[in-house]
Amino acid sequence: MIVVSRHLMDVNLVPAGAVVRINLAWEPSLEALRQHLSEMTHHVLLDVPSRRTKPPLHEYNLRDLCEVAANHENVRYVAVSNVEGPEDVIAYVVRLPRRVLVVPKIETAAGCKAFADVAAVLHEPKTAMLDHEDLFRDLVSLGRPPDELYTGWIDPLAEFCRLHGVRLLRLAGTVFSDRL
Repeated sequence: MIVVSRHLMDVNLVPAGAVVRINLAWEPSLEALRQHLSEMTHHVLLDVPSRRTKPPLHEYNLRDLCEVAANHENVRYVAVSNVEGPEDVIAYVVRLPRRVLVVPKIETAAGCKAFADVAAVLHEPKTAMLDHEDLFRDLVSLGRPPDELYTGWIDPLAEFCRLHGVRLLRLAGTVFSDRL
């Protein structure tokens, strides 16, 4: 599975079969979101900026997200940022249309530690996202040595996912463009 930023559509760089990610922190209104969704033919992952502290910070409530997902068949995934326990995703799992998979985004040591419990509440096929950079920042803030990032956190999480049939989405590059 390849997930790419919605902004790649502006420069015609979305590969066939890719899922387009819309970061809701950057969507200024429900109307703008609905407009973007109506223009897309790709499957879509809506990324909910839960616990986001940096700007921009546009927030949407679960009722609005359920309505948008119900009315746009291309919405197939809802990622929830900063998941640190099953309580962070269960309302989404229960209330979103069944065709929409909830994807926990793991960004902290607490999220890694609680991941087995988080995975237990997800629908099949289970999918998660890992934000290496935010995890690294969290570990540094906790006083953990930087060399633990992979051996102590990322590799064990990836192995858990492999053993338990959870598709783990990891950052695989960046695109810079002068055509935006």
